[in-house]
Amino acid sequence: MDMENFDVEKYRTAHESDTDWKIRRAFMLSNCEYLNESQLVCLANCYVNVNHYGCSYPEGVMKQLTYYEANINQDLIRSYKKAHSNFPKNEKSTEGPLHRESWKVAAGRPQFLNDQDKSFDSQPAETCSSHSKFRQVDGSFFKLYKTFQELNTTANNNTNDAKNDSSNFMSNFKIAMDKCKMVGESKYETLLNKSFNCKFYINSILVGEANANNKKQARIHAYENAFELLKKPSLAVEEVTAGDHCEQHLVAVNDLDAVEANNFDSFNEKKNVINDSMSMSITAMSITEPLTDLLGDFIVCKPLSSESNPKSILLHSASLNNAHLLFQEDYLIEHKQFSCAVLLNKRMLSKCLANTKSDASNMAANLALEVLEKHCYVVVVKQNCDADDDDVVCKTSLMGNQNNAIPGSLKPIPESNIGNKLLKKMGWTGGGVGKVGNEGIENPISLESVINRTGLGFIDKNVCDGFIKEINKVVEEFLASGKKQDLVFGTDFSKEERVIIHSVGLKFHLKSKSHGQEPDRYLVLSRKRTALELFEHIIASGGETMKYRLIAPSINDN
Repeated sequence: MDMENFDVEKYRTAHESDTDWKIRRAFMLSNCEYLNESQLVCLANCYVNVNHYGCSYPEGVMKQLTYYEANINQDLIRSYKKAHSNFPKNEKSTEGPLHRESWKVAAGRPQFLNDQDKSFDSQPAETCSSHSKFRQVDGSFFKLYKTFQELNTTANNNTNDAKNDSSNFMSNFKIAMDKCKMVGESKYETLLNKSFNCKFYINSILVGEANANNKKQARIHAYENAFELLKKPSLAVEEVTAGDHCEQHLVAVNDLDAVEANNFDSFNEKKNVINDSMSMSITAMSITEPLTDLLGDFIVCKPLSSESNPKSILLHSASLNNAHLLFQEDYLIEHKQFSCAVLLNKRMLSKCLANTKSDASNMAANLALEVLEKHCYVVVVKQNCDADDDDVVCKTSLMGNQNNAIPGSLKPIPESNIGNKLLKKMGWTGGGVGKVGNEGIENPISLESVINRTGLGFIDKNVCDGFIKEINKVVEEFLASGKKQDLVFGTDFSKEERVIIHSVGLKFHLKSKSHGQEPDRYLVLSRKRTALELFEHIIASGGETMKYRLIAPSINDN
């Protein structure tokens, strides 16, 4: 595998300690020339499991680990094994090797989920040596501090102000612990001078301690001390022995012999260029393969809607091209930021870092779209339909005078009518009939025609069948004509009639969509096209149609 094209940073997990990542990273970088990527990652995980957690694998795997371990810097291996020399190893199990997912890591101290009592509780008290032992913590405490800061910023935009407000400060601390799924506990002790001592624990690790005249003030000061400790850049868990009791304390560490710092510069790798103006965004130079191989015949489609954002444009274009688009999001502890990489058909287009996950995703999508627009053809949608106003199908021209007929309308009463003759003999001269002034109605009550929704449950099968027959005829003529434009039905069709048109279009494998709002809503039937067929259609029309406009790429990859 080519070392220059190997992105090792993407394999770090969010809660992996700096010590484990450093040795696993060194294993992968030292052996990437001899193994393929999947084998390399798998063996690196096995190497950490064996040396840190005491796992055992089949003989063939153990021989490979010993062989490839020789390529790692020996000083790094010795310091790593020294840091884990006091860690209890599990006994050989008949159930096979344990993977990292089968461990429960609580503030840097792992336990077997299926054998918790045997792993630590059965060890004698001498397991906790008389001197302090350090274990580097995972990213959970940094995540707690970051979440707490965000809560304070939302409330006051100033952490110091929140700190002065003790109730708000402690409330935000508890909310942050709940969001990070961490458990807090306060323990009190009465001192000889009648004051109180409060110890604040998070996940059974002491993070803050304070004395005060009452329990409330002691608890507040303990929370404040915990906050000040979490601000430190490098933290570790120290195991302190007090008699027969072994307690874990969270401490700030500067001694690199006790806890190895995450010094990635020692590997002399090539780092990506950081663009401060883009909020720590890694630019689109992440692409290593030739763009012609990466993009192929990919076509970017920019929809008509002004509300479309780069992410939706990428997703729509990937669907049109039948391509696989992936937004790979992660949290990088070394940068203390979120990362997002845009992958097209498993190839990276762009990668960005930002303070929030949404910012990283939006910036990565924006950079990826810029790359595609430079190297691919772009189809811009100008309007909803690819047809002239003269080609719109109207209901009047389709159905003729069928809807104007009034079934059941009454004919005027003739002069020969017996009732008409009797009224005239009685002195009626026309007009209304009434006792005073002939104020009655002049015309008899007649039925009124209602074409649509004619009564409760009324269905005129003759009209419905005739309409479906006419729609089928129009669509068949459209397909037989070989026209490349769209078939548009005007605004005078009702909602029920548009439903029928949709079903007819589906039967003929056409794409149907309604646009606009009532009463100006219209329906468009169009041919289904792939990205290449759409490109050829626009090229055959001279590079622009009534609906589409084609923009050539600014960079020619040839």
